[in-house]
Amino acid sequence: MENLNLVTINKNIKLDSFDCGNKYINDFLNNKALHNFYINESSTKVLLFEEKVIGFYTAKIDNLKYNSEDYYVVYLESIAVDKQYQGMRLGQLLLDDFIGKAKDTVEFLGLLGISLKAVPTKREWYEKNGFEYIEEVEEKLNLMLFDFRTEDYFEYYDGLSYWEVIIYDYIDRRSKK
Repeated sequence: MENLNLVTINKNIKLDSFDCGNKYINDFLNNKALHNFYINESSTKVLLFEEKVIGFYTAKIDNLKYNSEDYYVVYLESIAVDKQYQGMRLGQLLLDDFIGKAKDTVEFLGLLGISLKAVPTKREWYEKNGFEYIEEVEEKLNLMLFDFRTEDYFEYYDGLSYWEVIIYDYIDRRSKK
C-alpha cells in the first residue's frame, strides 16, 4: 500500500473514525492515548493511509515480575488495525516497527525486553514473532515476554552465585561513574 505513514500521535490527527472491532481498544485510542502521550505516560504511533488512522500501537516503560525478580521492560500496551484493513499484514508491519524501536530502547537502557498481555487468539502470533508465554493473568490474558538478553549474558552469569552476580553488577556500575 502506498501512502502509508507511521507518525507519533498528535492533536491534529482525527482518531474518531478508527474501529478495530474492540470497544475497549477504540475507547483507549479516542479517549486516552493522546492524553497519556502529553503527560509522558506512554507513546502512541499511528499508521495513516491518506490521513486516515488505520492502525496504531502504544508503548511505555513498565515493571515486570518474572522468575521472582522485578525487571523493567518496554510494555506494548495496545496494537490494533482498523477492521477495514485487517488481513493485509498491517499488524505485522506495526509489530515489526515496534520491536525494532523497542530493541534500541531495551539495549540503550539495559531493560529485560518487551512484555505484553495478549488475548488467547493472538498468543500463537506473538510466539511466532519471538515472544514466549509466561502465564495467564487478569481476565484470561496471556502475559508474554520477548527477552533480549543474549547468549553472552547467560554465559557471563553461568555458574556465578546470586551474590557474585550482585557484586559484579555493583562494581560494573560503580566503575562507569
